[in-house]
Amino acid sequence: MNPTMLNTQKLLYILPDVALIVELLPGKKPHSFVVQSFRQINGQYIGEDELVGPNIVKLFSKLEDETYHLILPDELFTNAIVTIQETSDTAIAQYLKDKLLPSLELSIKTHQIDTTVLTTFKGQSKVQLSALEQSILAPIRAGSSFSKVKISAISPLSWTVKSLISLEPSISVLQLGEQLYVALHYIGVDQSLQAPIGEVEVIAETIRTLKGGEPNIQTIYLFSNSLVEEKLKELLSDALPIQQLASLRDDSDQLPSYVKEIVETGLKTLSITDYPIPKFELGPATAAELAEYTNPEVLAKTKDTEDEDGDENQEALPEPVKPDLLSPAKVAVLPATFGEETPTEIATDADAESTSPLDSKSTNMISSSPKKIDLSETADSSTITNNSTREEPAMPPETNPAVPETQPQTATPPTDASNEGVDLTQFVPATTPAPASS
Repeated sequence: MNPTMLNTQKLLYILPDVALIVELLPGKKPHSFVVQSFRQINGQYIGEDELVGPNIVKLFSKLEDETYHLILPDELFTNAIVTIQETSDTAIAQYLKDKLLPSLELSIKTHQIDTTVLTTFKGQSKVQLSALEQSILAPIRAGSSFSKVKISAISPLSWTVKSLISLEPSISVLQLGEQLYVALHYIGVDQSLQAPIGEVEVIAETIRTLKGGEPNIQTIYLFSNSLVEEKLKELLSDALPIQQLASLRDDSDQLPSYVKEIVETGLKTLSITDYPIPKFELGPATAAELAEYTNPEVLAKTKDTEDEDGDENQEALPEPVKPDLLSPAKVAVLPATFGEETPTEIATDADAESTSPLDSKSTNMISSSPKKIDLSETADSSTITNNSTREEPAMPPETNPAVPETQPQTATPPTDASNEGVDLTQFVPATTPAPASS
């Protein structure tokens, strides 16, 4: 069967202790997707805020020769929402180039930089700044060059769950592998943190700190197992309501419901092009990068068969099949040893799709696309996406002067029906999940 005819798409998550390879099929509803197949390869891929080069190259030798959208943890990116005392595109670009980027030691020569104007009001602009250092991607470029794997784009993890997160200031907590990933949301993504699952207390203390700096935070959106949920509710019962977005009743051994929810939501968010999600390019490997890493195929030819590490015994990703022909899930235990992997075929009953958690949290479509502005003369190759190019109505008087200026001041961003840019309020799900009682 030809995968192209089924319009399957693949996501590759590279996290500190695990790599996830997910193939998804379109669902019945617009911008909905269901997991078709899933592989997990455990290993040490990220350490000390950088990729572990040899393990990354080895990982790419195990992948199918396909195109993937790569998802990396937030810690490898710069993500911040800043307040700029300018409203015109040219003035904002000049401020970024001359003042903000140098102060953060960011340069278009060393980083890919993406900026988005989120809101404009009272002579101020809220700007999302996202950046990715080019040198971090060296082992990925090498691994891609040695194989036939293509990376269509690279995005931060917390951004990918945007389609289920309210526009009001809120916090997301994602569980993947043995890590918890926390991020502060408000249209864009601001501060982020990750910690081992065993350090839930650290996560709880961080959330309390964020709440102290931004009293308008409304909800914690959680994608995790029940143990993490219970512990966070115990630690934060007097601070914030927690909304579990994973359907734990549908949990299974081969693919936990919170992982399934994260990856299906991820492709849903990425498929809605009007979301201002940072999408960075991989680019070609340099001669120096190729020389730094060893080509796995060359090494394989120099070994006897009995000395091979078993890569050839890894099962290939199953060929996609039509949703109505999917067989029941095959239970598999996910290994904890580097180099081992478990392909998992996920049961997807087309008739049961309407009851999926994703479908119950639909998102309104955005009326128009963000406006891309050519800033080559003012800010070189930096890119600004302007979601709000006109002055918005004056905001109500601010009642809490303790809120830092880099944080949003209200729970709901201002809107203008005459705005030629994007109506940002339409990012909000049509039905915002009611906060769970603590």
